Amino acid sequence: MLVACIGLSIDHNSVEIGTFAIDSSIQNLGYGKQMLNYVEVYVAQSCMEVRDLIMYVLDVRSELIAYYQRRGYQITGHTAPYPVNANVGQPLVPIQLIEMKKAII
Repeated sequence: MLVACIGLSIDHNSVEIGTFAIDSSIQNLGYGKQMLNYVEVYVAQSCMEVRDLIMYVLDVRSELIAYYQRRGYQITGHTAPYPVNANVGQPLVPIQLIEMKKAII
């Protein structure tokens, strides 16, 4: 049974964390935190040229933004339009993506 996924895209000095999901039946049990910690350590040890982890979060998901802020990610001020052309569905309310960044220590 697949319970979690996370996608990484490496681009010179940064790694973008994409598609990050935990099965709803096991959310709030710490698996997301463990997975994110694993990725941060993996990138720090395997990609020496990478300085930053970057992710995009829907602006309407304030609980996710707060979650990532508690884990050291900061809102950069950069935004991107919701990718309606990527066949991901049409939002019911206006939304955009907020860029968040964490420096690798």
